[in-house]
Amino acid sequence: MSDAQRSLAWQCRTVGLLAVEEFRFAAPRRWRFDLAWPEVMLACEVDGGGFVNGRHSRGRGIENDCEKISQATALGWRVMRVTPGQIKRGEALRWIELSYATCLRGMVPREKNSGASSTKKIGSTSPES
Repeated sequence: MSDAQRSLAWQCRTVGLLAVEEFRFAAPRRWRFDLAWPEVMLACEVDGGGFVNGRHSRGRGIENDCEKISQATALGWRVMRVTPGQIKRGEALRWIELSYATCLRGMVPREKNSGASSTKKIGSTSPES
């Protein structure tokens, strides 16, 4: 686990969001989320090395990440990708807190200019549900 992942896990614990670290999903694949909250199917991936030609910024690494995130999404996971800088600035924690709360409410935010109400219940066909 990287320093950035440890820092984010600590930040989450300080606000009461206990993450499962290195959570394995999509067996028999060996994929793991850096941090996950399986009770609400929320996960976070820390993408380090973006400024030093690391794995997440090279062609094959990007393709592998796309496959993993796409499969997770197809299985119903909400996956956030963050950088070490976003963790240091506290942005990642704010996004996780918002996403976790949204998952608990069973609501998905809508775009502000959609002309409908600002939220919609998951699985509902009516914008007012």
